[in-house]
Amino acid sequence: MQHNKKILKAVQQLKSRPPKGWLFLFLKKTTALCLVLLLGIASLSGCARQSEEYQEISPEVHESISEAVSEQPDVESAENASSTEAASSAEAGNESSAAEASADSAAEESAESQTQSEPAENSLINTQIEIEVKPGSYLVQILEELSAKASAAGIEISAQQLVDLMDAMADADTGNPGETGLSVLGESLDLREGTAYALEGYVAPRLYQLDLSGAPEEWLSGLGRSWESILDPLTLQKIEESGLSFHEVLSMASIIEFESSQTEDDSVKYLVSSVVNNRLGSGTPLEMDVTVFYLQEGFEPYRNPADFEAAYNTYDATSLPPGPICTPSIDSIKAALEPADTDYFFFIYDGEGNYYFAEDYETHLVNVETYLD
Repeated sequence: MQHNKKILKAVQQLKSRPPKGWLFLFLKKTTALCLVLLLGIASLSGCARQSEEYQEISPEVHESISEAVSEQPDVESAENASSTEAASSAEAGNESSAAEASADSAAEESAESQTQSEPAENSLINTQIEIEVKPGSYLVQILEELSAKASAAGIEISAQQLVDLMDAMADADTGNPGETGLSVLGESLDLREGTAYALEGYVAPRLYQLDLSGAPEEWLSGLGRSWESILDPLTLQKIEESGLSFHEVLSMASIIEFESSQTEDDSVKYLVSSVVNNRLGSGTPLEMDVTVFYLQEGFEPYRNPADFEAAYNTYDATSLPPGPICTPSIDSIKAALEPADTDYFFFIYDGEGNYYFAEDYETHLVNVETYLD
């Protein structure tokens, strides 16, 4: 029946064409009559017969029918293509939206994850600090730097609080390693010895990496026991054989450190050490300027210099001061243990890196007039 409709459509197309003379009109009517007869025959004969009769139609009609038949699929194809494009566009839009949503979700998750991880990372960074202690450093300088770096890490503790904590730890010390308090090489650091600061001289010169996540007592205890990790066995043996306590060795070495700090010639340390030992052995006051400088620079504002002047002013005292006056170097410790074999009692520094030693006061005055005036 579908073919019959197409044939009728072709007939209608022929009828609608403009006339082209009497011969054309005759052929047109004859063709139309034949088509009507063919329709009847096709209806009676079935689909097979219809197909055969359709092939016997004139070429002109056949061409018209073919055109009519071919036009319909084009419309459907266009509609299908349009539908396909619309579907593809919609699907692409959905995929794009899904991709954008996924990207936004991933970005949110990443930002959230980063926010969650930042505190832990910052916490790790903030609690790790470095402090470099150089030979000749005063303890108050070390504690002030520790306080400043702790504050920068978000831990508020003043240098005065660290001094007070150090005092309390020294007073509580039992001299037994592992217990609370301060002790170095088995020696208790007790303020009753008359020292201005229990840890003065005991913070060895080196670079410290401190973890501030622990208690401040742990910071100070770690700093105070630093010599134990850097002194070699031979030096420890010489300390034991010297007949001096480690505290006394540090006190002598700290004076040598300051008095020889104006030159890089290590031999000067051993000559200065000889002067210190010769004076101590003869009962002569040390008369070392650096101990007076310590009263002026290493006390305030945490100690009153007047309370310690009698003990640390070596122009009057005939013995070592009650404790170290700075952090000495290992070379100064070795020089304190092995002084040069001399009879020197005096020395001066000319301000240009040169030291001049003398065995007696008269020669010393000549050196002063020659190199200092």
